[in-house]
Amino acid sequence: MIKKLKRNYCLIKYRNLPLQYFDKETDSDIFYTPKHKSFYWIKLTDCKKDNSKKLIDELIKLISSLKIENLIFLDEIEKPWISKHTSKRTDFKKLTKALEYFKLNKIWTKFNGGVLVSKLDWKPFLKHFYEITKCDSSFFFYNFIDKDQKIIFYIHYSGEINITTLNEEIDIEFLKQIKDTNFINSNRENTNQI
Repeated sequence: MIKKLKRNYCLIKYRNLPLQYFDKETDSDIFYTPKHKSFYWIKLTDCKKDNSKKLIDELIKLISSLKIENLIFLDEIEKPWISKHTSKRTDFKKLTKALEYFKLNKIWTKFNGGVLVSKLDWKPFLKHFYEITKCDSSFFFYNFIDKDQKIIFYIHYSGEINITTLNEEIDIEFLKQIKDTNFINSNRENTNQI
């Protein structure tokens, strides 16, 4: 199941999602980041080649091992999911297919809310989500969180994944389950290591 959620609903219900806002008066960004236990950056063991399928498969394996059933996706910035410019692009076949998928699910140029995605739809959703992430420089700052708000995920266009654990229990479980995947540390500074 893929269900669209109003942005204000997500802001109230899923308060642990990161947010940002540009304040024109002070000409600065304002950020909200929830209190967290740990902050990890991971990547596939074989990350030299583009292996989108393996990345998504391993991410789904990890999320499933954490006994998560639903994910909520939301952009940190209040803007439409698909920009008007991107909606007209036809220069890259995988991007075109991803755009068709999002349009079919009514996640398009006027929608700026959240999206709840159940486990059965993770594979196609994440596949197309990552394709747009790689191809569209304006498609960034989309985080996704479990319904219980214990863990936050973010996929970078490079294929690296940011994992933010929000409590001790999920942090311990994440460190246990990550060992059964093909993910390793990205070795970014100022992050926790697996």
